[in-house]
Amino acid sequence: MAGFGLPPDLANQPQGFTTTPRTQITYFDIATRSYFQVDASKYVGSFWGSHDIKGGYGIIKNVNRVDVSYPGEGYVYVYWNQLFTPTGALNTPVRGTYGYYEVDNIGTRGSTGGTMNSLYLQDHWRIHPRVSLTLGLRTENEHVPSFIRSIRNDAFAFGFQDKISPRVGISWDVLGNGKLKAFGSSWFLWR
Repeated sequence: MAGFGLPPDLANQPQGFTTTPRTQITYFDIATRSYFQVDASKYVGSFWGSHDIKGGYGIIKNVNRVDVSYPGEGYVYVYWNQLFTPTGALNTPVRGTYGYYEVDNIGTRGSTGGTMNSLYLQDHWRIHPRVSLTLGLRTENEHVPSFIRSIRNDAFAFGFQDKISPRVGISWDVLGNGKLKAFGSSWFLWR
């Protein structure tokens, strides 16, 4: 093996010898979230009780950058003086000058991100001094990214019409002094 130009300390090793541990390293795995929200409210009285009407718009951007891989861009298996037998139609054994090699560069590398826009409108309606209803509607426009954008940019995409969510709630001031409140709420996805 010394004739292959290898240093003697590497050439005279037993089968299965390695110079690098076969362990993937997490060089970085960074997840970031950017968020912007704007809300507005308007108090309106004397329409069958008082109303606190709120509305808003928000956007969330998630990004994940990752490199979890073998050091040196891969792990190389060297099969000195051995034949390689491919699978499939060409199953005839082949051999290079010194044998053959295999590169394992499997890892998770890249960057991807998705966005979600949201809109909502809500009315906090005080129908009695001790009873309030909350009625609202929320919708979202969401893009879930593909990890192979050269094939497809979005793995999933939902428009505002796909994610409409009505919300209903009721609140009762049991004692009339603000110290004990009973409430219930519900929301569901409307399709």
